[in-house]
Amino acid sequence: MNPAVYQAETPVFKLEDVFGGQVKGWGMLQDWRGQTTRRFTVDIKGTFAAGRGTLDETFYWADGEVQKRLWQVQQLPDGQWQGTAGDIHGMATSQMSGNAMNWRYQLNVPIGQPNPRIVRLTLDDWMFIISPGNVMNVTTMYKFGLPVGYLTIFLQNQGVK
Repeated sequence: MNPAVYQAETPVFKLEDVFGGQVKGWGMLQDWRGQTTRRFTVDIKGTFAAGRGTLDETFYWADGEVQKRLWQVQQLPDGQWQGTAGDIHGMATSQMSGNAMNWRYQLNVPIGQPNPRIVRLTLDDWMFIISPGNVMNVTTMYKFGLPVGYLTIFLQNQGVK
């Protein structure tokens, strides 16, 4: 998809508005066939100042696992954003237009227990503002260019009424 097709859609996606403050989320992970394999809730605390920010994420998986990720993000001169986190390989890059934002990045995912191996997936992450404070996030995960999973998250900024 090309983000430009959403140029006329409102409200306009501003990362600091969508993720600034406390954000709650609910989601699921699906395999390549579309079968739900895991469910979760997520708490995100976003802090922004002068074109930089952090997204402090805590995922609570239904199986009891708790996973943390701390994004460091920076706004570029063209208004787009880039970011990184501990399990991100390289830099995540954004394209925003209208009510949509597309993140593209590679995620290092541990697979197996007790000695997990790391599998690197490419994520095509789309977020759409549905209404003020409410965002739908749909992600396709790829390995060797083939879809291997899908992530769907409903996000709600707790400070937006």
